[in-house]
Amino acid sequence: MNFYRYKIETIEDGIEPFSETGFVTGGSYSDAAKRLEDLTTAPSGGNNLVSMELYEIDAYSVGAISDTIINETFDFEKHQKGDD
Repeated sequence: MNFYRYKIETIEDGIEPFSETGFVTGGSYSDAAKRLEDLTTAPSGGNNLVSMELYEIDAYSVGAISDTIINETFDFEKHQKGDD
């Protein structure tokens, strides 16, 4: 099981798109993406997923994610946005 960082955008009932970030586990990228798809599928069966960004952060596949990795991930994303 690997850890992946995600950013998704969803929409429900014609409301403005909503962005969410977090961590998801999966045996592969496609498994992690499927988990996110399942989370954003309405009870009626309609999928509310508009967009998805997904990248692996547990490259060693140790099955644990430390606070250091979390902080490094947030620092990396902060610098990518230019929010120094």
